[in-house]
Amino acid sequence: MQQQFDTRDIKKKSAPAHPSQKAGSIGGFGSSDRTIDDEKFVHQEINTAPGKVLERIRNECGISRKDLAQKLAIQEAQIASWENGKTQMPGPMKSRIENVLQKKLK
Repeated sequence: MQQQFDTRDIKKKSAPAHPSQKAGSIGGFGSSDRTIDDEKFVHQEINTAPGKVLERIRNECGISRKDLAQKLAIQEAQIASWENGKTQMPGPMKSRIENVLQKKLK
């Protein structure tokens, strides 16, 4: 005759899947004892003016995002990201763009 065990009495002693999770808990982030109030989130505005200047000058020069991206050896989406203000253009890239467009980005 086989002996049966009640698994409800056994506690899981595994390492937490995430640092905020309690040791021995089985669930995901829902079992965490931390709340969103424990952390401070700071929203930082990105200055969109340089991207708009790039877009204006690029259009004045009659060059597409695709063509500019090819000349700079970068993804077209990166130029779109700068122009839309989602990311900031790195300083060294600004001088490369000015060389390609033969205009200052001011």
